[in-house]
Amino acid sequence: MPEPTPSWPRRLFAAFANPNVVSSEDLAWRPERAIDAHAHPFHQLDHFYGGTGDLRLVGLLFRVRPGDVFVSNPGDRHAFRSSRSDPLQGYSFKFRLPGRSVRVPNHVGNLSDLPASQQQELREHLRRACAEANGAREGHEELAGASLAAFLILLVRYLHDRDEVRAAPAQGTTSRELQEYLRRCHHLPLTLADLAHVADLNPRYLCRKFASETGTTPMAALAIARIEAAKLLLARTRLPMAEVGAQVGYPDLYHFSKRFKAIAGMAPTRWRERNTP
Repeated sequence: MPEPTPSWPRRLFAAFANPNVVSSEDLAWRPERAIDAHAHPFHQLDHFYGGTGDLRLVGLLFRVRPGDVFVSNPGDRHAFRSSRSDPLQGYSFKFRLPGRSVRVPNHVGNLSDLPASQQQELREHLRRACAEANGAREGHEELAGASLAAFLILLVRYLHDRDEVRAAPAQGTTSRELQEYLRRCHHLPLTLADLAHVADLNPRYLCRKFASETGTTPMAALAIARIEAAKLLLARTRLPMAEVGAQVGYPDLYHFSKRFKAIAGMAPTRWRERNTP
């Protein structure tokens, strides 16, 4: 009997287990300081604990607020600008993840949405990771990686626990509620087991119930939600096709293009040509 597919938090936990920290800084930005668009061959994590500013990441503009955690994946172009009146403050880590390439959601979350005790715990892991990364004692590289891993894994755990309470439909959920959940969470690497857990139903029963009420399967509905989100990005941004796919839950360009054509009736490049000025 095949083993069940790990949930998306479990897959991120495995990816984050042993990061290799390349560099780390605790930065107090100058007013209106700007860093032009650039990319790295490794991951970069930025946690802003103070100030405001703008971050342009893979073509999308984020208004940075205290508590935000962003991750730039290898090759992701990103640019920062600090505000004049309230300059940014925060930690910045460059790190490599072992094994196969792992794509992390760009906006991981905001610590301010969590209880104060969890915020304090997470920030202590970052403080320790930064101190060890810039230290010289024996074992400082290993401790820096372990502290950063603890931050990443706990952050995903806490945000997942919070989102399950906020976003998950109640027991006995309707298919309409599950479809709304898919629209909100389409970017996550969801499996049928994940959706069954969200709906608190057996996977087979969920498929029968969902199909009887909507005429399609939960995973097909997820694909539709992803392609509709991709259409918005294709029409409103100039993101490369690979980035559009990654933003909506398809990190593999071939798979994204194939699924887009199956649902939209044409390749994403053709759809963009027809639907943008």
